[in-house]
Amino acid sequence: MAKQYELKDRTPESMRCIASCDRIYELCIMGTCPSVREHEGKYIVIGKSLSQAEVNELGLAQKVSEGEAVIEVPRRLIDRMKEK
Repeated sequence: MAKQYELKDRTPESMRCIASCDRIYELCIMGTCPSVREHEGKYIVIGKSLSQAEVNELGLAQKVSEGEAVIEVPRRLIDRMKEK
């Protein structure tokens, strides 16, 4: 049987919007949010995907593996995650 997943919105209240915008979700196997073991949890981040030129300019090209993307979000999105 395939696992069912739950996305719990972890975007700070002050950063939420109605339309598309930067967001952070916690990915959990159905019924386990928050994760029982902190090290097993994952976050899904929605933000602006940087172009290869932007990644190169930042000096991150060697740090990005195949299948990975460099995502940009406002700093306050992560800084304010603890406000919940």
